Amino acid sequence: MTKLNLPPSAISLFITKLNNEIDLNVQSSETLMTGTIVQVNSNKILIDFKLKSLVEISITNGIHILSNMYLINRKSYLGTNKNSKSPLSKLKKDLNIWLANKLVVGEIIQLNLNMIDSSKNLIIPDLKATINLIKSTQLFHELDRIKQKDLRIKGVIINSIKGGFSVAIGNLIAFLPSKELTKLPTRKPFANFMNVAMYFHIAKINFDRKNIILKRA
Repeated sequence: MTKLNLPPSAISLFITKLNNEIDLNVQSSETLMTGTIVQVNSNKILIDFKLKSLVEISITNGIHILSNMYLINRKSYLGTNKNSKSPLSKLKKDLNIWLANKLVVGEIIQLNLNMIDSSKNLIIPDLKATINLIKSTQLFHELDRIKQKDLRIKGVIINSIKGGFSVAIGNLIAFLPSKELTKLPTRKPFANFMNVAMYFHIAKINFDRKNIILKRA
């Protein structure tokens, strides 16, 4: 049998092409999709997202996601939630009661889904992306409350981009137009504002595009 020796460049090209084909077949929802629990047992949860097939997650992963959702929604990332902290024992008790009410047929659950275009129409929940999106959603709701009350918010200018600057607020990146800094009484070079914490007001929020536009406080 003759051994076929392919040059490294040919192998690399084949692998790149294969990876590209795989990437094209994987579609992420890039958002939280809402489904209804249709079956729960000691091992798994079946969820109807109105897709071609039901989505299955283990009961362990379901508890993990819902527990994170409960804790994230109670947490304030920007100090807008003035509720006093509950003792750990009470928090655990409240969480267990909440989980018992959520893990039942008919309740809704939100997940980020990866859909693989194949003959089996595989739908795979992305647990890490789900939790990150829950955090992001909670943070956006807090920012909306801040905007409605016209409160100040603290952020750090991290770099300059076309037309303005990127500002870190919590785990999100907001946009500050250049004109907001030119209004300052001191004419410092823009470079002097890098990695500097400042106070801002929120000018606009776009929930769908996850955009935040700031103005100088």
